[in-house]
Amino acid sequence: MIRPSHLAAARQRLPGSLLFLLLAGFGVTVAPARASGPYVVDDAAITPAGEGQIETWVSLTGRGHQFNFLPATTFRSIPFMEWTVGLNTGRFDGERSTGLTLQGKALFGTEPQAAGEIGVAASGAVRFGLDGEGATDVAINGIATLAATDRLMLHGNVGWQRDRIGRTSALTWGARAEAAAIPGRLALHGEVFGTSRSSAGFQLGLRPTLLDGAMDLEFVFSRNLGDERESWATLGLAVRF
Repeated sequence: MIRPSHLAAARQRLPGSLLFLLLAGFGVTVAPARASGPYVVDDAAITPAGEGQIETWVSLTGRGHQFNFLPATTFRSIPFMEWTVGLNTGRFDGERSTGLTLQGKALFGTEPQAAGEIGVAASGAVRFGLDGEGATDVAINGIATLAATDRLMLHGNVGWQRDRIGRTSALTWGARAEAAAIPGRLALHGEVFGTSRSSAGFQLGLRPTLLDGAMDLEFVFSRNLGDERESWATLGLAVRF
């Protein structure tokens, strides 16, 4: 999903830079459960056909906040394609912004399960500003996941994004490591990401999994999410059904 901008104030402070980063759709496997959630770097996994999930999280910093609500599903008639609708709203430096993002994510082949397996996927997204801006951003993303060991997944992304309001484009990139500290119950995440027009950011987090894999909690520390050079604390929840 396209990460919403940190509002007009940040755009004015950083003319010409992209304040939107490509954020994952929602991957899920049987065990251990996986989902990108608040992480920018996507994984090569999708919601199982005929099932769905809802992810929501709030990110807080001293200058503002951001809230996201994102349901996703994969239809049985198109079992390789996941669809996501995302609502995001927030305030930064006193300016509010609200948007709706539509995303499709295709999985090519199967998700990596055993050590040494590789999964490949691609996604495309468009964001509409709900404050009268219309379509504000368009993005595409190439995704690869390597099962390095039975407990370690490595995710890599390369993509492109167009800011239609600022009339600028940028290449996007990111890498994330996902380690099962307690298989099926607790995962550790660390990622770095950026664009060709912005400085890099990073996130570190814990993901406890509850209710036999039906629910994830997210506790994340972030720095420089959208080239705003701020530190963020994120609390999140994912429910699968």
